[in-house]
Amino acid sequence: MKGRHHPFILIKSFNPDSECDNIPDMLETIRKYYRIHRKDISFLRFVFEACEGIAVITTIDSEKGVVMLCIPPGCESEVRAVLESMSIRMEEIRDKESV
Repeated sequence: MKGRHHPFILIKSFNPDSECDNIPDMLETIRKYYRIHRKDISFLRFVFEACEGIAVITTIDSEKGVVMLCIPPGCESEVRAVLESMSIRMEEIRDKESV
């Protein structure tokens, strides 16, 4: 695998000076809900596990492809950059009632 890269995503390397690393001990995460294709759930989870600490993904409804991203305050721009670099179709669910 040396010298190869995934054609669908560019992941920013870990930056110890990132503002994401200056998060208070007690924090409340930002929760965003998305509808994606079922087959993309595990790939999305893998990507965010590789980007340690910028978000945690939870599957809300695997049949409907609904996932929740828990984003620590200060990491929103990094999460947005990762999501925008991905070639999977995502729809943000803004109304929690439709989850």
